[in-house]
Formats: sequence, C-alpha cells, structure tokens
Amino acid sequence: MTGMRVARVALVLLLLLPACAFGDIFNGCGGARPDGVERVDIVGVYGDRNSTLTLDEDGNFEAKGLRRKDHDGDPERVMSGTGTWRLNERGGRTERSEDYSDIPLTFDDSGETWYRVDLTASPFGTADGQIGYHVTLYYLIGDFGHCEAVTLERQSPDHRRPSPRPLPWPLPWPSA
Repeated sequence: MTGMRVARVALVLLLLLPACAFGDIFNGCGGARPDGVERVDIVGVYGDRNSTLTLDEDGNFEAKGLRRKDHDGDPERVMSGTGTWRLNERGGRTERSEDYSDIPLTFDDSGETWYRVDLTASPFGTADGQIGYHVTLYYLIGDFGHCEAVTLERQSPDHRRPSPRPLPWPLPWPSA
C-alpha cells in the first residue's frame, strides 16, 4: 500500500470507529433490518440457552426467562409471561428510544409494553422461486445507551413464501 492509501484507510477507520462504538441500536448494537421483512417472516420460536420467545401468527407471544435491568447497576431480573406483539414499521427511523423497537411486547399480567426487542435478517431464495429471511432477534439489557444485547436464534424453520418476482439463480452475492 502506498502511504497515501494507508492514510486514507486510517482516516476512514478513525471516522467510523466512534460510530460503531457509540452508534444507535440498529447500527451499533445488532444488525439493520432489511426492507421487505414482513410479520409472517418472523413468526416462530427463538431462544438461547436461558430463554425463549415464541411469536405466534395471531400476534400473541410467550416469553420465558428474558433478562432485564431497567438501568445499569440495577439488579437483573427475569421476565416470563404472555401477551401481544406487533412488527413496527421503521419509517426511516435509525435510532432506538425507550418508546420504540422493531417488536414491542405488551405483557398481559402488567399491561407494560417492553420496547427492547429488535431483529436482523438476511434474505434467501430457493431454486423453485421461494424467498424468506433468516431472522435473529436480540434484546437489550440495561440502559438504552449501552449495547448489552442478548441474541435469540430461531429454533423453528424459516418461513418461505412465493417471490413477488422471479429470482435470479443462483442468487447474486454482494461483492466485498
């Protein structure tokens, strides 16, 4: 590498590192949700070794063992229960707040809406024209400004649906 090229790379990294370390929830803590993800794409069972979250087609959920701290330094508690969920539209939002997330959960027992669950997804296609998304959920523990996230991997099969347009096969991969 030439000296000028090294300097450019260093400058780009210097400018991007603060954005990565202190970025918003979608860019700094988890992945971005791609356009086209629909409610049907995220219905399923998600979990890690300590917790599960089941999102039903009818908008109901069952949560077991979700960890929570309202603020850093608070004692951690475990949330379990049932309630309703919805998929929020992004509407150009790139920042998370205490009253917004991709998937708000409203618990039946308390009526509290928990704005902590977001998603990331990568599209896939099949030779027979089906499309879908490999979806991963994640939620924050503690203050919104920090990035203490728990990842919940899909435990149920990915949903597939007919493509609205023919897909090229094989699927083109983005160049690095």
